[in-house]
Amino acid sequence: MRELVNARSRALRAMGKDAALLEEREAVSLIQENPRVMVRPVLTDGVSAVAGFDAAAYAALLGRPGPRSGESSGRRRA
Repeated sequence: MRELVNARSRALRAMGKDAALLEEREAVSLIQENPRVMVRPVLTDGVSAVAGFDAAAYAALLGRPGPRSGESSGRRRA
């Protein structure tokens, strides 16, 4: 779950938290209490999920041809 916490979130910074130092349980609680700290969007096919915008990962998840060069931001896959 730590990978779903947005390290650049204003809400997270306002709380004085460092995403890299969060324990799994703390990350879950943090997301439940303040969903604004979660990486968005999250796209799922019911089995796998992609967190953050990544056009190539979306295409792969959905079984479609990938984007043209430069359309992916390279965000993480959950």
